[in-house]
Amino acid sequence: MSITGVQAAPGGGGPPHPPGDEGELGANNLSVPTVFVPGSAGSPFGGTCTDGDDSVDPAGTKGVDTDGDGIPDEHLDYWVQGIATWQADCAEAAADTLTVGAEWGDNLQNAPLKAGTPIRVEIGLFADPTAFPMPGYTVVKLDPTLLDRESHYGTLGVEESPYPEVRAWDGGATLDIRTTDGSVVVADEIAYGAEVNSTGRVVYGYNWQKPVGGEYLITVTTPAVGLGATDAGTLSDSDGDGVDDTVTLVVNVGNKGGGNGGGNGGRPADRPRGGNGGQGGGNALGRG
Repeated sequence: MSITGVQAAPGGGGPPHPPGDEGELGANNLSVPTVFVPGSAGSPFGGTCTDGDDSVDPAGTKGVDTDGDGIPDEHLDYWVQGIATWQADCAEAAADTLTVGAEWGDNLQNAPLKAGTPIRVEIGLFADPTAFPMPGYTVVKLDPTLLDRESHYGTLGVEESPYPEVRAWDGGATLDIRTTDGSVVVADEIAYGAEVNSTGRVVYGYNWQKPVGGEYLITVTTPAVGLGATDAGTLSDSDGDGVDDTVTLVVNVGNKGGGNGGGNGGRPADRPRGGNGGQGGGNALGRG
C-alpha cells in the first residue's frame, strides 16, 4: 500500500443507531462531504461523484406535516431528512492513495457493556478537509425532547464551503470480533457495512446481538486506505507493506452486572465534537 494522499484529521458526526436498527441505507441525504475509495459504487450513498462540484441545493418542501392535512406545521425553517432532498459534495480516490483517521463510537469506550444486551459497534473514518475543500450542509436534531430515534433532523440549507469535516469510505472494510483467548468468535473478518445516518454522515455500524461476558478484541481493517490516527485502540499493518491499515480496540463485556468499555475518551463515531449522547436502548448512545 503506497500512501500519497492526505493526513488524518478526525472530526465528529451525528448520533449512532441503537441496537437492532440497521439504519436507513441510502435513505438520508449525504450532508457531510465524503471521499469514496475506490468509488461510490456499492456504498450507502445513492448518488454519483464527479470531478466537479456534486453538491445539490435543498429542494422540496420545508417543515413537517404532523397532522396529515398536507400543510407543514412544524420546523418550518428547516429542510428535513426524509422529506426534502439535498446533497453535499463528494469525491472518489484510487485505492492506496489516502490516509485517514478513525474514531470509535464512545459507547465502546465510556459506557458499561453488559452481557445479553445488544452492542452497537460503530467507527467513522475522516479525511483531511484541507486536502478536500468541498461544500456541505449542517444537519441538526429538531426535536430535543424526543429520543434521537424519534426526532426529525434537518438543515437550514446554508451551504458551507469548504465544510470543516470530510468523511471517508473504504468499500473493502472488514470487521472481526472475538474474545482475546479466541474461544468466542462473534464476527470473523466479515464485510463491515456503512450507512448515511440522520445527520448525513457516512458511518460504519454492526449490531452485536446477545453478547456473552468476557474480554474482546474488535478489529477493523481498511485495505484500500491507510490509517494515520485513532482516538482509541492500537494501529497495525496487516499486510506488511509498512502502512497501518488495521485498528484494534479491547472491550470488556460484564456478566449481567455490567462491564467497562475499552479505550479512553472519544465520542460516538458519528456525533459532532461537543455533542451529547442520545437516548437509546442497549449498549449504544442514541441513534441517528
